[in-house]
Amino acid sequence: MVDRRDSTICHLLRCALPLLGVLVGCGACRSPAVATTCEGDEQCPPGYRCDQVHRFCVRERDAAAATADAAGVDLNRDAGVDASRDGAAPDSGSADAGSDAAAPDATAIDASALDAAATDAAPDGGTPFAPDLIALGRDHVCAARFDGFVRCWGKGSNGQLGYGDEISRGDGPDEMGDRLPWVDLGSSREVRQLAGGDDHTCVLVDDGKVKCWGENGQGQLGYGDVRDRGDGAGEMGDALLPVPLGTAVVTAIAAGDDFNCALLSRGAVRC
Repeated sequence: MVDRRDSTICHLLRCALPLLGVLVGCGACRSPAVATTCEGDEQCPPGYRCDQVHRFCVRERDAAAATADAAGVDLNRDAGVDASRDGAAPDSGSADAGSDAAAPDATAIDASALDAAATDAAPDGGTPFAPDLIALGRDHVCAARFDGFVRCWGKGSNGQLGYGDEISRGDGPDEMGDRLPWVDLGSSREVRQLAGGDDHTCVLVDDGKVKCWGENGQGQLGYGDVRDRGDGAGEMGDALLPVPLGTAVVTAIAAGDDFNCALLSRGAVRC
């Protein structure tokens, strides 16, 4: 039986793709044209030796590699040469040179410094707002921090932004940054998740309750009616009640175009 290390496929992996060859565990490269079994070197063609491990005639260099491979020796490492790359001459200091190859560039950008700068000041000079959550509707976007601060922008014709009006925001100058209001969630506590539907928005807070606002023509807000919320004064804050989903705690929410679903703590789903 021919050892798998001497197959044509193994030869290609080992010779043409050295890294993959190592991964599949192939031995040293051997010419697939020389498949002569042998007991000694005298039975092999000129320039070949008998591989005493696998009993096949192989090129002399390959025989040495096979022996080293069986012994777990890296010939290239011991010679100080990476022949698979550029065949450069051995360099006893190459290991140290790799770690000190280049001195720091004085003009290089310090990513950590950029991160620090990003939290020091907002682009417009206002208060920094680094959101933890973001949700996309059809024509609006909402972003929130876990501590309960939520901002929305985009189309607002159905109250999906949650500002108690039908005004779109972000489509004109001086509407973003600190000029963009916070969504009033009332005495709700920390925000755990946001979900954006077609023209509505839902939020899951840390007490396991859900609040939704925006377009409600299909009852997607879950309040038992088809009245939009968030498009008029006095509809947000504590006036916006949690969606009645029973006594179970909600652990996750998802929004479709005109519907929502909630995953409950006991594993049930309600939509």
